[in-house]
Amino acid sequence: MKISIVVDDDCILIDSVPKSVNLSELREIGLHALQWDGNIGDLEWGKTSARGRANETITSIEPFQKYIDAWSTAEPYGTKS
Repeated sequence: MKISIVVDDDCILIDSVPKSVNLSELREIGLHALQWDGNIGDLEWGKTSARGRANETITSIEPFQKYIDAWSTAEPYGTKS
């Protein structure tokens, strides 16, 4: 399963299917995007990240599971009013 979380757009793509999910909590911590390929992923921190963090590799998607769960019942991306 490939997952992309695009924080600024409030968009999660799972296997290329985009849906609108509220990602404001991730925006507050300075996360720009997450890319996951099923086994390993990358966190992309924004240039204005309060922590000034460099991008990093992750081996667990579990901290983001609530957002992935929200995707399953979310509206298709672009239909949010």
